[in-house]
Amino acid sequence: MPAGVDSVPIVEPLELPKFLSRAAVVCADYRHDLEGYWSDRFWLALGLAACVVRRFSPGLAPLVPPYIYHDRDQLVRIVSDVVSDPLSRRRMGALGRHQTMRNATYESRLEELLTTTLSPVAANESQAK
Repeated sequence: MPAGVDSVPIVEPLELPKFLSRAAVVCADYRHDLEGYWSDRFWLALGLAACVVRRFSPGLAPLVPPYIYHDRDQLVRIVSDVVSDPLSRRRMGALGRHQTMRNATYESRLEELLTTTLSPVAANESQAK
């Protein structure tokens, strides 16, 4: 890893604020084998205005952050660039927080969950009539 970059174990959600207060860049979503997978840590980190880098996963919507990596070499390049540019880091953190507060609050995620899970029920009920 580049100088000044540390790898740390997975951080529990309640520990994120303390951890992020001293991190320049955060890599979120260790798991990438499930299509469209987003962890709560990803949204919590974005909501805390962290500059987040995440691994590519099939089915991801084109959301902030634009820092998506496919392999270790790309991760190292992105982190090196972002660590050396504090203004970009702050800008990406602010964009991530804005997008999270607009699209990924508990209310909006619950609405998405209910729409997704209840849609087949509603379709079956209308066909039964």
